[in-house]
Amino acid sequence: MTPINSSTTLSLMQLGLLSAIIPLGILLAWVMKNRKKEKVKLVPFFAGILAYMLFGYVLRTLVDGFAMGFKNPFSDFLNNNIFAAAAFVALVAAVVEESGKYFVFGRVFKKSLKQYTSPKDAITFGIGFGALECIMTLGVQFIQFHIIATLINDGTFEKTMDAYKKAGDTATVEQMKSVAESLTHITPVSATLFAVDRIAFFFIQIALCVLIYKGVHKKLKKYLIFSMVLHLASYCVFYFSSGTDSMGLNGIIEVIALVVTIAIIYVAYVNYADIKKLKPEEDKTSSENTDDNIKGNSQKANGETKEKKTSISDIAKGRYDKASTDKEDSKNNSDNNNEE
Repeated sequence: MTPINSSTTLSLMQLGLLSAIIPLGILLAWVMKNRKKEKVKLVPFFAGILAYMLFGYVLRTLVDGFAMGFKNPFSDFLNNNIFAAAAFVALVAAVVEESGKYFVFGRVFKKSLKQYTSPKDAITFGIGFGALECIMTLGVQFIQFHIIATLINDGTFEKTMDAYKKAGDTATVEQMKSVAESLTHITPVSATLFAVDRIAFFFIQIALCVLIYKGVHKKLKKYLIFSMVLHLASYCVFYFSSGTDSMGLNGIIEVIALVVTIAIIYVAYVNYADIKKLKPEEDKTSSENTDDNIKGNSQKANGETKEKKTSISDIAKGRYDKASTDKEDSKNNSDNNNEE
């Protein structure tokens, strides 16, 4: 096979590693920024990783596979129309991922893990969610491309293919052929542009988590719909950015993608400034409990005071009744004496 350009092979490795370095660097910077204030809790970060694995990977794969993998008129339409397929995949990604975030913030954190409901936890969650997506869509793919390119350049690609054929692993053979074919169209510039898109989407995921958080804590589902629309729009822009071979058109779409990214981040920034005014759920719960205790103590004190007043009233009434009885007895005795 035709050897792969060495600069392309090197850029694939570097960009693949960058997919993990940048998210982890952002997490470290976020932790350091808040080390003197409210410290960043890492549980939401790992929750974000698990949420992407469940909703962004497993559930999305099942839905896409069910819709496009089985023979039916709808799957035939998608498989024969690349734009329809892209729109469908983008729609599934937007609905499933944003609904998953809404479920985690609204059910898991708000109901079960109330100590992780501050606005900062939303950003930490978004870093974890976006980090795994960046690693899986950029890092894993580019490292795989780098390995195949190295095999081709070393002259061991055919031998490796033959070994998998003898083992009966036809799926791996087909995958290696597909990657090798893709490598013939990849340049350092196109690889870099794709990496920029995926890293930009990492920041978009964080921004969308902020909007979902606000929707949950203000009980406004319009933020869920808004997040889905932004997710769908950005996904389509990045898809067309990576799907064109024209450098001029690619450059225009990249500028549009950059504008979309900045706009979504700005929207999230404005909303984050608003949700910082919200108390965490645990503080609200604590405040409500305190108010209930104060109210209960007040009612108890009022009850005791009422009982005390009643008791004093009863005692006073008892003394009055006794005095009246004594006076009446004295009068009766005096009348008896007069009769005698």
